[in-house]
Amino acid sequence: MSQLTFTIANGILEVSGGGRTAQYQSTDYKAKTWSNGLHEGIIVFPVFGCDEPYGKGTFTTKDYQDFALVIGEAGGVSPASAASFVTLFNEAVGTSLGFNTQYPSHIISANIDPDTSIPTQVTTHAKAGYLTFTTPAANSGSVFIGGSDVDNQCYALAADKSVYMELFNLSTIYIMASTPGDTVGVLGAYKD
Repeated sequence: MSQLTFTIANGILEVSGGGRTAQYQSTDYKAKTWSNGLHEGIIVFPVFGCDEPYGKGTFTTKDYQDFALVIGEAGGVSPASAASFVTLFNEAVGTSLGFNTQYPSHIISANIDPDTSIPTQVTTHAKAGYLTFTTPAANSGSVFIGGSDVDNQCYALAADKSVYMELFNLSTIYIMASTPGDTVGVLGAYKD
């Protein structure tokens, strides 16, 4: 039995096994099963940048029984079915390889009225996850996004715009407004 191995380096997921290797440009990915009546296999694909799981950047096995599942430094596991393979993969990637925001355990949702002179911490959750910032069209100025030293030289999010970011530590992001009374909506998620 071959081993199907998943590793992450420099933001690229590498899947190898059975004499082949595939690299994914996104570390936000998931697995799902496929069946043609004779075989029950596995597809691993990036969540973003791939509308269909059979598109560019996918890794497909002919039969789930051809591989033992190895994630990071953990030992190989031989799942009893393709469905259990997918379940094990989707659970393990959240702790062994980084994080998979497709399956968050906690949601962050807030409307923030940031200060114009003191950085406002977005969240105290020191977890890997993602945040989406959205500014209303009624804002008069920009909302600046950065670290604890955020100022008007940092990333400026204009009115009626949004930006998405994945982070290793959500608590490191701060915001500041250029105009008093401007607000920003924050939606995000993280896993324990």
